[in-house]
Amino acid sequence: MSQYVENPRRKARIMAPCRLCGGPTKGQIPACLEHLVDVMPYAAKVAAELSDRIDEAGRLNRGVKARPWGRLADEIVDMLGLGPLPIGQLSRLLDLDLEAAYRLAESMERAGRITTSRKGRGLELRRADEAQEDA
Repeated sequence: MSQYVENPRRKARIMAPCRLCGGPTKGQIPACLEHLVDVMPYAAKVAAELSDRIDEAGRLNRGVKARPWGRLADEIVDMLGLGPLPIGQLSRLLDLDLEAAYRLAESMERAGRITTSRKGRGLELRRADEAQEDA
């Protein structure tokens, strides 16, 4: 029994080279990480959305006017679908300054997308449709 027996549960990973540069890939992905967005349209879409979100957060942190129907606002409405959130937690989750989060919440409230209420030291945000159901 001196021969090495390979574990039958462990399968050898077959790594195909990148379709564009021939570099190493991971798993069954057809391209390396640098060329993934070129080969897979869904990955390109997700990367573009993430880039837009980061750009919008950066603009808000620099003091640009908040957009109540922008990408971050849509993300806030989605988060509030799980329940109310304090403004401090929301600013941490979205990587916003507290002042920028207040401006965004204020513009969203004026647009009728959310409602706010004073809770402790800050604001608590709720979806506008939930506030109507509670009343």
